[in-house]
Amino acid sequence: MKKTKKWLIIRIIFLILIINFLLIYTEVLLKIRDNDYNWNAQKENDTINWMKIRKYIDNDNKYYPLLIDKNSKIKEKARDEKRILVIGDSFVWGYGQSNINYTWWRMLDQKIKSQGYNNINVYAAGKWGYNTKMELDNILNNDKLIKKIDPDLIIIGYVHNDPEVKKNEENVIRDDYEFSKANLLYKIYPKTTKELTTKLNKLSDNYTYLKIVGNLFANRYDYRTKLITEGSSYREYKKVLFQTDMKLKKIGVPYFYYFGMYNNNKIIDKANKKIENTMKKMNIPVYNNSDNLKDNIDLFLKNNSLNESNLGVNPADSHPGVIITNEFSKDVFDILFRNYNYIFDNKEEDNKNFIINDTMPLLNIIQVNKNSIVFNYPKKEKKRTTKSEFLFYPIRKNYIKLNLERPIYIKYITINDTKNIKKLEIYTNNIDQELGIDLDDAKRKISKTTKIGNKYYINSVVSSINISAKFKNESDRTVTLKITR
Repeated sequence: MKKTKKWLIIRIIFLILIINFLLIYTEVLLKIRDNDYNWNAQKENDTINWMKIRKYIDNDNKYYPLLIDKNSKIKEKARDEKRILVIGDSFVWGYGQSNINYTWWRMLDQKIKSQGYNNINVYAAGKWGYNTKMELDNILNNDKLIKKIDPDLIIIGYVHNDPEVKKNEENVIRDDYEFSKANLLYKIYPKTTKELTTKLNKLSDNYTYLKIVGNLFANRYDYRTKLITEGSSYREYKKVLFQTDMKLKKIGVPYFYYFGMYNNNKIIDKANKKIENTMKKMNIPVYNNSDNLKDNIDLFLKNNSLNESNLGVNPADSHPGVIITNEFSKDVFDILFRNYNYIFDNKEEDNKNFIINDTMPLLNIIQVNKNSIVFNYPKKEKKRTTKSEFLFYPIRKNYIKLNLERPIYIKYITINDTKNIKKLEIYTNNIDQELGIDLDDAKRKISKTTKIGNKYYINSVVSSINISAKFKNESDRTVTLKITR
């Protein structure tokens, strides 16, 4: 008996030593990461999201949370126009996206128009952190928003934390409860285990092997998904699904839930399957092609010598980047064509015009003619913060981003009225012609153009124009840009 107690004490001491070693080790790695590009990308990620907040969240925008920036207006619906409204959370809002056109609903809009259906427009409404209950309360129950859009079809994007019904902005399931369920060490070593888990989670994106270690201690996110699809949380969510279905029937617009996810987690897959089956039993239209999507994405990575690090929206953010959103958009397009073909009733010739439909930060773009725009470059900043008016990475200098509604071929760009411009550089995000998407965005690389006089030669299909400029007189920051195709 004494020998057993002795070995138990030794094991506990050994375990404590290991945990403390890992705490010190992870602290060292965190300091190393502070000088690493991926960690600096986290600051850029914060800057991007602050820019987006300033674009879409405004007290004067009575149609919030519709994703239309402050400079834009929703036109009256044309007689032959069809509209699709996509509802969701961060996947729809574009968390971490410096180009809204890489969200899956914007790529869906591009795919529809590439087939000549220019009378179909895709709109979206949502906000990061929304669950199905919030989408019901803030979007579907927003009668002014629904009336303004007047959708012919509604798509509700589903991700695995959507059943997490919140009350008074607090989760039904508390963090401590999640820890006690997900982590055996939490009960005997709570404070240090929580601290270690936090550090491991911060490091896991940079040091893949630490994910294995981190999972040994706590995989809270996975277990939260499991817990919110059980017991009282599950019963609450069934009520939300019923309420949402009743509201949509009242609106009188066809709708379906779309499971747009990519993961390698059995716990999440099982929880998703349970919710999908629940929806089917309630006669709620739902499409979940996650297995096929995963196979397609894995094959894409293999064929192009890429790995999962290329799937995030940027090196600091695991939200879906262009490789994943492109697959989502193709999948939804096929669903629409097979099951909602009343949308596709007016095919026209495909028109690709030079239209800047999104900027980072928010800029007032004046379209002079079909090939020229004028805008004011943001004021010079003394110090960069997360609330900066400039992007910085990956070119490591302040720049702005002009995103094209649809990628077009550009031979060269001309910058006119250059008297007050001290220095100006142009970088572009280009479409890979073989793959049909902008892999530069996934790899976080953009191409610097060759300058001859005031002309910047590109000779590529461009999705974004990135400009870094300095001025002699900061009071006049006007830039006139013309493209030649």
